[in-house]
Amino acid sequence: MRIRQHFLILLILAAALNTPPATHGQNRVDELRSDIAAAFEIVSEAERGGVDVENLVEALNTALGLIADGRAANLDLAETKIDAIIASAPTLTGEIASIAMFRWLKTVFIITLLAASAIITKRYGPKALWTLWLRAMQDWTVHP
Repeated sequence: MRIRQHFLILLILAAALNTPPATHGQNRVDELRSDIAAAFEIVSEAERGGVDVENLVEALNTALGLIADGRAANLDLAETKIDAIIASAPTLTGEIASIAMFRWLKTVFIITLLAASAIITKRYGPKALWTLWLRAMQDWTVHP
């Protein structure tokens, strides 16, 4: 996951350093770059929360490539992709919350299971151990 983040950061830097043709308006490209930064923040937060963001990263990389191309049609397509990523923020937030709840429940279940097994072992362990010992040694004879 960290490799994807570093790759994404490199792509953002490459897009920021690549100057598109001036005929399509630098303001629009700057606006798209700020939208990419917002989308990247959303994707990063979702990844930190444990959500599978592979499709979003691919869409963001595609948008970066389209912006680097600089054609007006590609800028429109990049804007559509970025807007879709930003629009998915509420569902990603819900997924982060459900993953956090699942992790919490899993932790509570494991702790409860360990505590119960410790109590059962403390209570019934010695008797079970001696029973197994006596069964294993029942054929032994002791000579004076």
